[in-house]
Amino acid sequence: MLEGFVPYKKEEINSYRAQGSWLGLTVADIFDRAAAKYPDQEGLVDGKNRYTFRQLQEKVNRLAIALTKEGIGKGDGVLVQLPNWAEIVIAYYAVQKIGAMTLPLVPRHSVNEIGYLAKLINAKGWIVPWKYRKMEYESIIEGVTKENPQLTRIILAGEDVPSGMRSLEGLISQVKVQDYPPDYLDKFRPAPEDPCTLLPTGGTTGFPKAVPRTHESYLNNIEYIVARCMEIDNKDNLLVMTPAGHNLALVVGIVGAVFCGAKTVLLDSAQPEDFCAVVEKENRGYCWSCVLWGENGTVGFRPTGRLLRCGRERKSYRRCSCSRAGYQNY
Repeated sequence: MLEGFVPYKKEEINSYRAQGSWLGLTVADIFDRAAAKYPDQEGLVDGKNRYTFRQLQEKVNRLAIALTKEGIGKGDGVLVQLPNWAEIVIAYYAVQKIGAMTLPLVPRHSVNEIGYLAKLINAKGWIVPWKYRKMEYESIIEGVTKENPQLTRIILAGEDVPSGMRSLEGLISQVKVQDYPPDYLDKFRPAPEDPCTLLPTGGTTGFPKAVPRTHESYLNNIEYIVARCMEIDNKDNLLVMTPAGHNLALVVGIVGAVFCGAKTVLLDSAQPEDFCAVVEKENRGYCWSCVLWGENGTVGFRPTGRLLRCGRERKSYRRCSCSRAGYQNY
């Protein structure tokens, strides 16, 4: 049990399920449901990779098995600090598959913040780049692990991973799915009322807190925001420019898109010309949805004219005109 976590009372759980507000499912269940229903549909795209739901599920399952072989299991905390790369989606769902808890971090989190959160949740694993743009994480990793001796499973993502260190891609490639029975991961499935994600708080000058969200409560938020309010379905593409380690990206993109069978498109850039290039490339006749972090908050719109939402100011953006020179909202 996560120290400090107060579980929902049994009568509350039963009441929410009876009302249909809670589904009795886990985040990984939702992922497997999408893979079963839309196996050959594209589920994830980033700057280098394109995966159907079937291909994505295979990657996730292989990493999940590898994590169990690394000694990570139910109830363990895993820091996931990755940019808007496909690896963050793969890592997130692999951790969910084995009943561990994800604590998402954005790339700019510092030694002090990471070290504090790692100690707070007694984290056992950390999935992090070795290098990202101008950032080199070697000194950050050394600083965090020095104060967190329990944090022994450091898994490095991206290119230029030093020889002898755990590589995310290396762990995935070492696992041969055919060596395991199809139901191998079932024994690691958590209960729907268990914590799945620990969300760092923000907006203060102090250290962040870690807010535990259970599988069912988190999925309830996602169902009402993404499936019902935004009316996303499997014909939509969700573009995520927000840092993928932010809860907004998780709710609307990484988990929300999968909940609805939609495609997640990760963009590791905030430049207008990059945004427009992705819109031009990925639209392909689908009803386009996007989430981006702008001056006034999050903006959602579709060029088809169907209203989604605009962040904090509640302005309505009904059309989007994109070109290489930039984009304009109407």
